[in-house]
Amino acid sequence: MKHRKATWFEWQGFDRQLNFHQGRQLANNEQDITRLLAIQGITVHEVKKRPVSRWEYYRHSVRPRDRTQLIGQLTLLLQSGLALLPSLKLLKQQQTRQHCQQLLQQWITHLENGCSFSQALQISTPTWPQSDYQYFYIAEQTGQLDLMCQRLAKYYQGRQQRQEKLAQALRYPLIVLSVALLITYLMLTKMVPTFAQMFAQFDHDLPWLTMKLLAISGWATQYSLWGFLAFVSLFFSFKLMLNYIPSLQRLVAKALSVTPLLNNLMATQYYSQLCATLAITLSAGIALSQALKTLQDTVHNPIEQEKITAIVQALEQGHAFSTQLTKHHFPDDMIAMVELGENSGDLAGVLTQLAKNYQIKIEQKTQRIISLIEPTLILGLGALIAFMIMALYMPIFNLMNVII
Repeated sequence: MKHRKATWFEWQGFDRQLNFHQGRQLANNEQDITRLLAIQGITVHEVKKRPVSRWEYYRHSVRPRDRTQLIGQLTLLLQSGLALLPSLKLLKQQQTRQHCQQLLQQWITHLENGCSFSQALQISTPTWPQSDYQYFYIAEQTGQLDLMCQRLAKYYQGRQQRQEKLAQALRYPLIVLSVALLITYLMLTKMVPTFAQMFAQFDHDLPWLTMKLLAISGWATQYSLWGFLAFVSLFFSFKLMLNYIPSLQRLVAKALSVTPLLNNLMATQYYSQLCATLAITLSAGIALSQALKTLQDTVHNPIEQEKITAIVQALEQGHAFSTQLTKHHFPDDMIAMVELGENSGDLAGVLTQLAKNYQIKIEQKTQRIISLIEPTLILGLGALIAFMIMALYMPIFNLMNVII
């Protein structure tokens, strides 16, 4: 998985009147800090790199929803014939969120100081997707900034719509699961102990099922809080290690690749992302090998990153893209379409259509999985309730049989 590139830089420098200045700035690298301060008339004397916490990183990040909205609105203004700088100023006036206003003002300031849009984006928005910097740079060089904004707007809007659909579809199963866990916890810690006190007065042995339930209830009553804290600690420790241990990243990637239901869905999601990203980069005029290198910044699976690296090396040696896809076991339909695109000279158009096809498959597979989750949860909840009722009432039935 790729580490986030933005980090804190503490700097010291002097302006043209030799006045001393110092500060702290979030950026991708030291060159961006130097360029940013040069625009402000400050010559850098010393720069020190400092780590940025995950909270600070996300606090300074642009929300995906805001990014989609900004690019979409900018597309409409540029296509209407308005120049870039007036478009940004108009966008700033329309924004209601302070963070977006500040971001647009930074872009405007950098543009007024002679920066290109890609430079302004990279300097003032280090948490923006890395690949977009190069997209905008190529678009500016070719005079197609409005077209690039349009492609990115469609890409981000489509991704946001898919995420919203997925969140909406998962809402009901998550509510059912949460309620089931809460009811189970309350029964184990409140109701079962009451039955345990009553069973303690019985003279005969309890059924095996009841004894197991009482043992689980005793553990939940005494250790549930510590167990929850331990689970949360292990979860966040695992996520932290996952960011910095490559061998663990590979292990997780391999485990997910053989997980039923998820492996097929994740593979389709990756193919869709690959085709959509390559279509955007190729449409911008970027060479295929360079487009694949750009793609690596957006791929989080280390196994797939290694495949992309091998494909790039083969392309630089003159091999065909479709041949390399075959070598690395990509889907047959993707290989056939890519070969068709290579022969027709419209690889970007073919990849765009492939991305749409894969998105349809993703929606179908997601709905299929969710349709399996709901009855599974209901059956599981029913089995759990049946287990607890049987365990609690079996001693009572046995006692009644003894009395009769």
